[in-house]
Amino acid sequence: MRALGGFGIVLLISVWAAAQTLPFRTHGDFYVVDQDLDGVLRFQDLDGDGDVQDAGEQIVFYDSTSPGPDLSNPQAITIHPFDGSVWISDTSLDVVLRLVDRNGDGDANDAGEYSIFYDATGAVAISSVLALSFDEQGILFLLNSGTPDNVIRLEDKNKDGDALDPGEATVFFDNTAVTGPWLQSPADMIFFQGHLYIGDNTITPKHIVRIRDLNHDGDALDAGEAVRWADPTAGGGSFVWNLIFELKGPALFGVCITTGNVYRWQDLNKDGDALDPGEVVTFFDSANNASSVSLKTSFTLTTDPLGSLYVCNHTADVIYRLTDLNADLDANDAGEVVAYFSNTGTPTPAVLLGRARDCIIGPAGEVTPGMVSPAIGKTADFLLDDPIGGGCFYAAALSYSSTGIPLGSPDIRVVPLGLDPLLVVSANVALPIFIGFQGTLSGPGQAVAKLAVPALPALVSLRLHMAFVTVRPGAPSGILTVSRPYSFVIGG
Repeated sequence: MRALGGFGIVLLISVWAAAQTLPFRTHGDFYVVDQDLDGVLRFQDLDGDGDVQDAGEQIVFYDSTSPGPDLSNPQAITIHPFDGSVWISDTSLDVVLRLVDRNGDGDANDAGEYSIFYDATGAVAISSVLALSFDEQGILFLLNSGTPDNVIRLEDKNKDGDALDPGEATVFFDNTAVTGPWLQSPADMIFFQGHLYIGDNTITPKHIVRIRDLNHDGDALDAGEAVRWADPTAGGGSFVWNLIFELKGPALFGVCITTGNVYRWQDLNKDGDALDPGEVVTFFDSANNASSVSLKTSFTLTTDPLGSLYVCNHTADVIYRLTDLNADLDANDAGEVVAYFSNTGTPTPAVLLGRARDCIIGPAGEVTPGMVSPAIGKTADFLLDDPIGGGCFYAAALSYSSTGIPLGSPDIRVVPLGLDPLLVVSANVALPIFIGFQGTLSGPGQAVAKLAVPALPALVSLRLHMAFVTVRPGAPSGILTVSRPYSFVIGG
Protein backbone atom coordinates (compact mmCIF):
# COMPACT_ATOMS: atom_id res chain seq x y z
CA MET A 1 0.00 0.00 0.00
CA ARG A 2 1.39 3.40 -0.97
CA ALA A 3 1.37 6.67 0.92
CA LEU A 4 -2.10 8.11 1.13
CA GLY A 5 -1.25 11.77 0.45
CA GLY A 6 -3.68 14.58 1.19
CA PHE A 7 -6.59 12.93 -0.61
CA GLY A 8 -6.30 9.61 1.22
CA ILE A 9 -5.92 11.31 4.60
CA VAL A 10 -9.01 13.39 4.02
CA LEU A 11 -11.02 10.40 2.86
CA LEU A 12 -9.98 7.89 5.49
CA ILE A 13 -9.89 10.18 8.52
CA SER A 14 -12.27 13.04 7.88
CA VAL A 15 -15.24 11.70 5.97
CA TRP A 16 -16.06 8.11 6.90
CA ALA A 17 -18.40 9.30 9.62
CA ALA A 18 -19.68 12.31 7.71
CA ALA A 19 -20.59 10.86 4.29
CA GLN A 20 -23.95 12.18 3.14
CA THR A 21 -25.77 13.29 0.01
CA LEU A 22 -25.94 17.05 -0.51
CA PRO A 23 -28.22 18.71 -3.07
CA PHE A 24 -25.60 21.29 -4.09
CA ARG A 25 -21.83 21.21 -4.43
CA THR A 26 -19.94 24.41 -3.79
CA HIS A 27 -17.20 24.27 -6.43
CA GLY A 28 -18.16 25.52 -9.84
CA ASP A 29 -21.38 27.25 -8.77
CA PHE A 30 -22.33 30.56 -10.39
CA TYR A 31 -23.13 33.39 -7.95
CA VAL A 32 -24.69 36.75 -8.81
CA VAL A 33 -25.05 39.81 -6.60
CA ASP A 34 -28.56 41.05 -7.43
CA GLN A 35 -29.36 44.65 -6.47
CA ASP A 36 -33.10 44.22 -7.10
CA LEU A 37 -33.18 41.31 -4.69
CA ASP A 38 -30.64 42.95 -2.35
CA GLY A 39 -29.10 39.54 -2.08
CA VAL A 40 -27.21 36.80 -3.85
CA LEU A 41 -28.45 34.24 -6.39
CA ARG A 42 -26.84 30.84 -6.89
CA PHE A 43 -26.92 28.84 -10.11
CA GLN A 44 -25.61 25.37 -10.96
CA ASP A 45 -25.81 23.31 -14.13
CA LEU A 46 -26.97 20.15 -12.41
CA ASP A 47 -27.75 18.15 -15.55
CA GLY A 48 -24.67 19.23 -17.49
CA ASP A 49 -26.63 20.57 -20.48
CA GLY A 50 -24.71 23.83 -20.68
CA ASP A 51 -27.20 26.15 -19.01
CA VAL A 52 -28.77 26.88 -15.61
CA GLN A 53 -32.30 27.23 -16.94
CA ASP A 54 -33.74 23.96 -15.67
CA ALA A 55 -35.79 23.25 -12.56
CA GLY A 56 -33.74 23.29 -9.39
CA GLU A 57 -30.77 25.06 -10.98
CA GLN A 58 -31.53 28.47 -9.44
CA ILE A 59 -31.85 29.37 -5.78
CA VAL A 60 -31.76 32.48 -3.59
CA PHE A 61 -28.50 32.07 -1.71
CA TYR A 62 -28.77 35.08 0.61
CA ASP A 63 -31.50 37.68 1.17
CA SER A 64 -33.52 39.39 3.89
CA THR A 65 -34.82 36.07 5.26
CA SER A 66 -31.37 35.50 6.77
CA PRO A 67 -30.80 36.45 10.41
CA GLY A 68 -27.80 38.39 9.09
CA PRO A 69 -27.76 42.01 7.93
CA ASP A 70 -30.41 43.09 5.43
CA LEU A 71 -28.48 44.26 2.39
CA SER A 72 -29.48 47.55 0.78
CA ASN A 73 -26.79 48.10 -1.86
CA PRO A 74 -24.80 44.88 -2.38
CA GLN A 75 -21.83 45.34 -4.68
CA ALA A 76 -18.94 42.89 -4.84
CA ILE A 77 -18.62 39.14 -4.57
CA THR A 78 -15.71 36.71 -4.43
CA ILE A 79 -15.03 33.15 -3.33
CA HIS A 80 -12.32 32.08 -0.92
CA PRO A 81 -9.71 30.05 -2.81
CA PHE A 82 -9.30 27.48 -0.05
CA ASP A 83 -12.64 26.84 1.62
CA GLY A 84 -15.21 27.84 -1.03
CA SER A 85 -16.98 30.37 1.21
CA VAL A 86 -18.76 33.30 -0.49
CA TRP A 87 -17.82 36.89 0.41
CA ILE A 88 -19.88 39.99 -0.42
CA SER A 89 -19.79 43.72 0.26
CA ASP A 90 -22.55 46.28 0.74
CA THR A 91 -21.78 49.95 0.12
CA SER A 92 -24.68 51.30 2.18
CA LEU A 93 -23.98 49.14 5.22
CA ASP A 94 -20.17 49.39 4.81
CA VAL A 95 -19.77 45.72 5.59
CA VAL A 96 -18.03 42.63 4.21
CA LEU A 97 -19.85 39.36 4.91
CA ARG A 98 -18.66 35.74 4.76
CA LEU A 99 -21.40 33.30 3.75
CA VAL A 100 -21.29 29.51 4.19
CA ASP A 101 -24.01 26.94 3.43
CA ARG A 102 -23.35 24.82 6.50
CA ASN A 103 -26.44 22.61 6.41
CA GLY A 104 -26.29 21.78 2.70
CA ASP A 105 -29.73 23.19 1.81
CA GLY A 106 -28.31 25.32 -1.00
CA ASP A 107 -28.44 28.73 0.71
CA ALA A 108 -26.73 30.74 3.44
CA ASN A 109 -29.91 32.08 5.01
CA ASP A 110 -29.86 29.95 8.15
CA ALA A 111 -28.54 30.66 11.63
CA GLY A 112 -24.76 30.54 11.82
CA GLU A 113 -24.27 30.78 8.05
CA TYR A 114 -23.13 34.40 7.93
CA SER A 115 -20.41 36.31 9.72
CA ILE A 116 -19.13 39.88 9.56
CA PHE A 117 -15.51 39.88 8.44
CA TYR A 118 -15.07 43.64 8.25
CA ASP A 119 -17.17 46.77 8.75
CA ALA A 120 -16.95 50.47 9.54
CA THR A 121 -15.63 49.74 13.05
CA GLY A 122 -12.35 48.47 11.56
CA ALA A 123 -9.04 50.28 11.80
CA VAL A 124 -9.17 51.56 8.20
CA ALA A 125 -12.30 53.42 7.09
CA ILE A 126 -14.42 52.10 4.23
CA SER A 127 -17.01 54.05 2.29
CA SER A 128 -17.83 52.26 -0.96
CA VAL A 129 -16.35 48.78 -1.41
CA LEU A 130 -16.72 48.03 -5.12
CA ALA A 131 -14.45 44.98 -5.40
CA LEU A 132 -13.15 42.07 -3.35
CA SER A 133 -10.29 39.79 -4.36
CA PHE A 134 -8.15 37.16 -2.62
CA ASP A 135 -4.47 36.61 -3.22
CA GLU A 136 -2.90 33.16 -3.49
CA GLN A 137 -2.44 32.97 0.30
CA GLY A 138 -6.12 33.63 1.02
CA ILE A 139 -5.62 37.25 2.16
CA LEU A 140 -8.52 39.52 1.21
CA PHE A 141 -8.09 42.84 -0.59
CA LEU A 142 -10.93 45.32 -0.98
CA LEU A 143 -11.23 48.27 -3.32
CA ASN A 144 -12.57 51.39 -1.65
CA SER A 145 -14.00 53.88 -4.16
CA GLY A 146 -14.99 57.10 -2.43
CA THR A 147 -13.39 58.83 0.52
CA PRO A 148 -10.64 57.92 0.12
CA ASP A 149 -9.88 55.84 -2.99
CA ASN A 150 -7.63 53.01 -1.83
CA VAL A 151 -6.99 49.29 -1.56
CA ILE A 152 -7.19 47.76 1.91
CA ARG A 153 -5.46 44.54 2.91
CA LEU A 154 -7.39 42.38 5.41
CA GLU A 155 -5.81 39.44 7.22
CA ASP A 156 -7.39 37.53 10.08
CA LYS A 157 -4.15 37.06 11.98
CA ASN A 158 -5.65 35.69 15.20
CA LYS A 159 -8.08 33.35 13.36
CA ASP A 160 -11.17 34.69 15.13
CA GLY A 161 -13.16 35.01 11.92
CA ASP A 162 -12.75 38.74 11.27
CA ALA A 163 -10.19 41.42 10.43
CA LEU A 164 -11.36 43.87 13.07
CA ASP A 165 -8.47 43.43 15.50
CA PRO A 166 -5.36 45.64 15.74
CA GLY A 167 -2.98 45.19 12.82
CA GLU A 168 -5.41 43.18 10.70
CA ALA A 169 -6.49 46.00 8.35
CA THR A 170 -3.90 48.12 6.55
CA VAL A 171 -3.79 50.43 3.55
CA PHE A 172 -2.13 48.49 0.75
CA PHE A 173 -2.36 51.13 -2.00
CA ASP A 174 -3.61 54.70 -2.37
CA ASN A 175 -2.68 58.00 -3.99
CA THR A 176 0.38 58.46 -1.78
CA ALA A 177 2.10 55.85 -3.96
CA VAL A 178 5.25 56.94 -5.77
CA THR A 179 4.55 58.51 -9.23
CA GLY A 180 0.85 58.82 -8.31
CA PRO A 181 -1.93 59.79 -8.16
CA TRP A 182 -3.32 56.53 -9.52
CA LEU A 183 -6.92 56.45 -8.31
CA GLN A 184 -9.81 58.82 -8.82
CA SER A 185 -12.87 56.66 -9.35
CA PRO A 186 -11.72 53.02 -9.43
CA ALA A 187 -14.36 50.64 -10.76
CA ASP A 188 -12.97 47.15 -10.27
CA MET A 189 -9.99 45.13 -9.10
CA ILE A 190 -8.77 41.58 -9.67
CA PHE A 191 -5.83 39.67 -8.18
CA PHE A 192 -3.89 37.46 -10.59
CA GLN A 193 -0.50 35.73 -10.30
CA GLY A 194 0.82 37.97 -7.55
CA HIS A 195 -0.43 41.28 -8.99
CA LEU A 196 -3.49 43.42 -8.40
CA TYR A 197 -5.07 45.02 -11.47
CA ILE A 198 -7.29 48.08 -10.89
CA GLY A 199 -9.44 49.79 -13.52
CA ASP A 200 -10.08 53.52 -13.13
CA ASN A 201 -12.45 55.28 -15.52
CA THR A 202 -12.22 58.87 -14.29
CA ILE A 203 -8.54 59.60 -13.79
CA THR A 204 -6.69 61.27 -16.70
CA PRO A 205 -5.51 59.35 -18.56
CA LYS A 206 -7.81 56.42 -17.86
CA HIS A 207 -5.89 53.29 -17.05
CA ILE A 208 -5.68 49.81 -15.69
CA VAL A 209 -2.89 49.94 -13.13
CA ARG A 210 -0.96 46.87 -11.97
CA ILE A 211 0.44 46.87 -8.45
CA ARG A 212 2.61 44.52 -6.41
CA ASP A 213 4.41 44.60 -3.07
CA LEU A 214 7.93 44.05 -4.42
CA ASN A 215 9.82 44.76 -1.20
CA HIS A 216 7.42 42.81 1.03
CA ASP A 217 6.75 45.70 3.39
CA GLY A 218 2.99 45.13 3.38
CA ASP A 219 2.01 47.74 0.78
CA ALA A 220 2.44 48.69 -2.89
CA LEU A 221 3.32 52.34 -2.29
CA ASP A 222 7.02 52.27 -3.15
CA ALA A 223 8.94 53.02 -6.32
CA GLY A 224 8.27 50.56 -9.12
CA GLU A 225 5.36 48.90 -7.36
CA ALA A 226 2.67 50.51 -9.55
CA VAL A 227 2.71 50.66 -13.34
CA ARG A 228 0.21 51.74 -15.97
CA TRP A 229 -0.56 48.34 -17.46
CA ALA A 230 -3.31 49.06 -20.01
CA ASP A 231 -5.51 51.77 -21.48
CA PRO A 232 -9.22 50.90 -21.09
CA THR A 233 -10.10 53.20 -23.98
CA ALA A 234 -7.54 51.81 -26.45
CA GLY A 235 -9.99 49.41 -28.04
CA GLY A 236 -12.70 52.03 -28.41
CA GLY A 237 -14.30 51.62 -25.00
CA SER A 238 -15.26 54.55 -22.82
CA PHE A 239 -16.13 53.02 -19.45
CA VAL A 240 -14.85 49.59 -18.47
CA TRP A 241 -16.76 48.51 -15.40
CA ASN A 242 -15.76 44.95 -14.57
CA LEU A 243 -12.48 43.06 -14.97
CA ILE A 244 -11.73 39.33 -14.99
CA PHE A 245 -8.69 37.27 -15.92
CA GLU A 246 -8.97 34.27 -18.21
CA LEU A 247 -7.09 31.58 -16.35
CA LYS A 248 -5.48 29.92 -19.36
CA GLY A 249 -4.47 33.04 -21.37
CA PRO A 250 -3.49 34.73 -19.39
CA ALA A 251 -5.55 37.63 -20.69
CA LEU A 252 -7.55 40.33 -18.93
CA PHE A 253 -11.13 41.01 -20.04
CA GLY A 254 -13.33 44.01 -19.33
CA VAL A 255 -16.86 44.95 -20.32
CA CYS A 256 -17.87 48.50 -21.36
CA ILE A 257 -21.37 49.31 -20.15
CA THR A 258 -21.92 52.09 -22.70
CA THR A 259 -20.92 50.22 -25.89
CA GLY A 260 -21.65 46.71 -24.67
CA ASN A 261 -18.29 45.59 -26.00
CA VAL A 262 -15.92 43.21 -24.25
CA TYR A 263 -12.19 43.96 -24.57
CA ARG A 264 -9.24 41.60 -24.19
CA TRP A 265 -5.76 42.72 -23.07
CA GLN A 266 -2.64 40.57 -23.11
CA ASP A 267 1.03 41.40 -22.61
CA LEU A 268 2.22 39.62 -25.75
CA ASN A 269 5.81 40.88 -25.75
CA LYS A 270 6.29 40.35 -22.01
CA ASP A 271 7.40 43.94 -21.37
CA GLY A 272 5.24 44.34 -18.30
CA ASP A 273 2.20 46.05 -19.85
CA ALA A 274 -0.52 45.64 -22.48
CA LEU A 275 -0.04 49.06 -24.07
CA ASP A 276 1.64 47.96 -27.29
CA PRO A 277 0.01 47.53 -30.73
CA GLY A 278 -2.05 44.37 -30.97
CA GLU A 279 -2.23 43.84 -27.20
CA VAL A 280 -5.88 44.90 -26.95
CA VAL A 281 -8.63 43.47 -29.14
CA THR A 282 -12.42 43.70 -29.17
CA PHE A 283 -13.37 40.25 -27.98
CA PHE A 284 -17.08 40.88 -28.42
CA ASP A 285 -18.69 43.64 -30.49
CA SER A 286 -22.30 44.38 -29.56
CA ALA A 287 -22.85 46.18 -32.86
CA ASN A 288 -21.31 43.49 -35.06
CA ASN A 289 -21.75 39.88 -34.05
CA ALA A 290 -23.41 36.89 -35.69
CA SER A 291 -25.72 36.33 -32.71
CA SER A 292 -27.27 39.86 -32.86
CA VAL A 293 -26.74 40.18 -29.11
CA SER A 294 -26.16 43.50 -27.37
CA LEU A 295 -24.41 43.64 -24.02
CA LYS A 296 -25.09 47.30 -23.29
CA THR A 297 -25.79 47.94 -19.60
CA SER A 298 -23.81 44.87 -18.59
CA PHE A 299 -22.09 45.57 -15.29
CA THR A 300 -20.33 42.29 -14.65
CA LEU A 301 -18.57 39.35 -16.24
CA THR A 302 -16.69 36.29 -15.08
CA THR A 303 -14.92 33.28 -16.57
CA ASP A 304 -14.91 29.53 -16.10
CA PRO A 305 -11.81 27.30 -15.94
CA LEU A 306 -12.23 26.33 -19.60
CA GLY A 307 -12.00 29.90 -20.86
CA SER A 308 -15.62 30.87 -21.58
CA LEU A 309 -16.80 34.31 -20.43
CA TYR A 310 -20.15 34.92 -18.77
CA VAL A 311 -21.75 38.37 -18.98
CA CYS A 312 -24.85 39.37 -17.00
CA ASN A 313 -26.96 41.80 -19.01
CA HIS A 314 -29.31 44.03 -17.06
CA THR A 315 -31.48 45.13 -19.99
CA ALA A 316 -32.38 41.63 -21.22
CA ASP A 317 -32.06 39.92 -17.82
CA VAL A 318 -29.93 37.25 -19.47
CA ILE A 319 -26.61 35.64 -18.57
CA TYR A 320 -24.71 35.08 -21.82
CA ARG A 321 -21.83 32.65 -22.27
CA LEU A 322 -19.17 33.79 -24.76
CA THR A 323 -16.73 31.23 -26.16
CA ASP A 324 -14.07 31.72 -28.83
CA LEU A 325 -14.72 28.44 -30.63
CA ASN A 326 -12.48 29.05 -33.65
CA ALA A 327 -9.54 30.61 -31.76
CA ASP A 328 -9.67 33.93 -33.63
CA LEU A 329 -9.58 35.97 -30.39
CA ASP A 330 -13.23 36.99 -30.48
CA ALA A 331 -16.70 35.65 -29.75
CA ASN A 332 -18.43 37.37 -32.66
CA ASP A 333 -18.94 34.30 -34.83
CA ALA A 334 -21.96 32.02 -35.20
CA GLY A 335 -22.59 29.84 -32.17
CA GLU A 336 -20.11 31.65 -29.95
CA VAL A 337 -22.76 33.39 -27.80
CA VAL A 338 -25.46 31.38 -26.06
CA ALA A 339 -27.93 32.11 -23.28
CA TYR A 340 -26.74 30.49 -20.08
CA PHE A 341 -29.81 31.77 -18.25
CA SER A 342 -32.80 33.95 -19.17
CA ASN A 343 -35.80 35.20 -17.25
CA THR A 344 -37.91 34.43 -20.33
CA GLY A 345 -36.25 31.11 -21.13
CA THR A 346 -37.82 27.65 -21.07
CA PRO A 347 -38.65 26.29 -18.62
CA THR A 348 -39.68 29.42 -16.75
CA PRO A 349 -37.18 29.76 -13.89
CA ALA A 350 -38.28 29.68 -10.28
CA VAL A 351 -35.88 32.54 -9.48
CA LEU A 352 -35.62 35.63 -11.69
CA LEU A 353 -32.49 37.65 -12.38
CA GLY A 354 -32.69 41.34 -11.51
CA ARG A 355 -29.99 44.01 -11.57
CA ALA A 356 -26.81 41.93 -11.63
CA ARG A 357 -23.98 43.95 -10.09
CA ASP A 358 -21.24 41.33 -9.77
CA CYS A 359 -20.81 37.63 -10.42
CA ILE A 360 -18.27 34.85 -9.98
CA ILE A 361 -17.80 31.15 -10.68
CA GLY A 362 -15.99 29.06 -8.13
CA PRO A 363 -12.83 27.46 -9.55
CA ALA A 364 -13.35 23.84 -10.48
CA GLY A 365 -11.12 21.16 -11.90
CA GLU A 366 -12.36 19.22 -14.89
CA VAL A 367 -12.10 15.57 -15.94
CA THR A 368 -12.53 15.10 -19.67
CA PRO A 369 -12.28 11.93 -21.80
CA GLY A 370 -9.16 11.28 -23.83
CA MET A 371 -8.60 9.49 -27.12
CA VAL A 372 -9.48 6.01 -25.86
CA SER A 373 -12.95 5.43 -24.42
CA PRO A 374 -13.46 3.08 -21.47
CA ALA A 375 -14.12 -0.45 -22.72
CA ILE A 376 -13.23 -3.92 -21.48
CA GLY A 377 -9.71 -4.94 -22.42
CA LYS A 378 -8.67 -1.37 -23.24
CA THR A 379 -6.76 1.35 -21.40
CA ALA A 380 -8.85 4.52 -21.30
CA ASP A 381 -7.26 7.91 -20.74
CA PHE A 382 -8.67 10.94 -18.95
CA LEU A 383 -7.38 14.51 -18.95
CA LEU A 384 -7.24 16.13 -15.51
CA ASP A 385 -7.30 19.91 -15.78
CA ASP A 386 -6.97 22.40 -12.92
CA PRO A 387 -5.95 25.86 -14.21
CA ILE A 388 -4.94 27.08 -10.74
CA GLY A 389 -3.16 23.89 -9.66
CA GLY A 390 -0.01 23.90 -11.78
CA GLY A 391 2.83 22.12 -9.96
CA CYS A 392 0.54 20.80 -7.21
CA PHE A 393 0.10 17.19 -6.14
CA TYR A 394 -3.14 15.63 -7.35
CA ALA A 395 -5.05 12.47 -6.53
CA ALA A 396 -7.86 10.98 -8.61
CA ALA A 397 -10.34 8.29 -7.67
CA LEU A 398 -13.31 6.33 -8.99
CA SER A 399 -16.58 5.39 -7.33
CA TYR A 400 -19.86 3.72 -8.16
CA SER A 401 -21.89 6.83 -7.27
CA SER A 402 -21.50 10.60 -6.95
CA THR A 403 -23.48 11.13 -3.77
CA GLY A 404 -20.88 13.44 -2.24
CA ILE A 405 -18.34 13.32 0.59
CA PRO A 406 -17.91 16.49 2.70
CA LEU A 407 -14.31 17.41 3.42
CA GLY A 408 -15.24 18.61 6.88
CA SER A 409 -14.84 21.82 8.86
CA PRO A 410 -13.44 24.36 8.15
CA ASP A 411 -13.63 23.27 4.49
CA ILE A 412 -17.23 23.34 3.27
CA ARG A 413 -16.60 21.63 -0.08
CA VAL A 414 -17.77 18.20 -1.15
CA VAL A 415 -15.84 15.55 -3.09
CA PRO A 416 -18.41 14.51 -5.74
CA LEU A 417 -17.90 10.77 -5.34
CA GLY A 418 -19.50 8.03 -3.29
CA LEU A 419 -17.83 6.54 -0.24
CA ASP A 420 -17.60 2.93 -1.47
CA PRO A 421 -14.96 0.19 -1.87
CA LEU A 422 -14.03 1.29 -5.41
CA LEU A 423 -13.15 4.76 -4.17
CA VAL A 424 -10.92 3.42 -1.41
CA VAL A 425 -9.15 0.99 -3.76
CA SER A 426 -8.61 3.48 -6.58
CA ALA A 427 -7.41 6.22 -4.24
CA ASN A 428 -5.06 4.23 -2.07
CA VAL A 429 -3.95 0.91 -3.56
CA ALA A 430 -1.16 0.68 -6.16
CA LEU A 431 -3.01 -1.67 -8.49
CA PRO A 432 -1.71 -1.68 -12.07
CA ILE A 433 -5.11 -0.84 -13.54
CA PHE A 434 -5.00 2.67 -12.00
CA ILE A 435 -2.28 4.50 -13.93
CA GLY A 436 -1.35 8.07 -13.09
CA PHE A 437 -4.10 8.44 -10.49
CA GLN A 438 -1.64 10.32 -8.29
CA GLY A 439 1.17 12.67 -9.28
CA THR A 440 2.03 16.31 -9.95
CA LEU A 441 0.14 18.55 -12.35
CA SER A 442 2.12 20.21 -15.12
CA GLY A 443 2.77 23.95 -15.15
CA PRO A 444 -0.56 24.66 -16.93
CA GLY A 445 -2.30 22.39 -14.39
CA GLN A 446 -2.81 19.21 -16.41
CA ALA A 447 -2.17 15.49 -16.09
CA VAL A 448 -3.35 12.27 -17.69
CA ALA A 449 -4.84 9.42 -15.69
CA LYS A 450 -5.45 6.01 -17.28
CA LEU A 451 -7.73 3.12 -16.42
CA ALA A 452 -6.77 -0.34 -17.69
CA VAL A 453 -10.21 -1.93 -17.82
CA PRO A 454 -10.08 -5.71 -17.23
CA ALA A 455 -11.44 -7.88 -20.06
CA LEU A 456 -14.44 -8.98 -18.05
CA PRO A 457 -17.82 -9.02 -19.86
CA ALA A 458 -19.57 -8.41 -16.53
CA LEU A 459 -18.17 -4.86 -16.55
CA VAL A 460 -19.98 -3.84 -19.74
CA SER A 461 -22.58 -1.09 -19.10
CA LEU A 462 -21.18 -0.39 -15.62
CA ARG A 463 -21.40 3.32 -14.83
CA LEU A 464 -18.53 4.84 -12.89
CA HIS A 465 -17.70 8.33 -11.64
CA MET A 466 -14.30 9.99 -11.55
CA ALA A 467 -13.00 13.10 -9.79
CA PHE A 468 -9.74 14.44 -8.44
CA VAL A 469 -8.38 16.91 -5.92
CA THR A 470 -5.26 19.02 -5.93
CA VAL A 471 -3.30 19.65 -2.76
CA ARG A 472 -1.72 22.87 -1.55
CA PRO A 473 -0.19 23.23 1.92
CA GLY A 474 -1.80 26.05 3.85
CA ALA A 475 -5.37 25.44 2.72
CA PRO A 476 -7.70 24.60 5.64
CA SER A 477 -7.93 20.93 4.64
CA GLY A 478 -4.83 20.88 2.47
CA ILE A 479 -7.07 20.74 -0.61
CA LEU A 480 -6.78 23.48 -3.25
CA THR A 481 -9.32 22.27 -5.84
CA VAL A 482 -12.09 19.71 -5.88
CA SER A 483 -12.92 18.79 -9.46
CA ARG A 484 -16.31 18.31 -10.99
CA PRO A 485 -17.33 14.66 -11.40
CA TYR A 486 -17.07 12.90 -14.75
CA SER A 487 -19.43 9.98 -15.33
CA PHE A 488 -18.90 7.29 -17.94
CA VAL A 489 -20.13 3.84 -18.93
CA ILE A 490 -17.78 0.97 -19.71
CA GLY A 491 -18.25 -0.34 -23.22
CA GLY A 492 -17.88 -3.81 -24.70
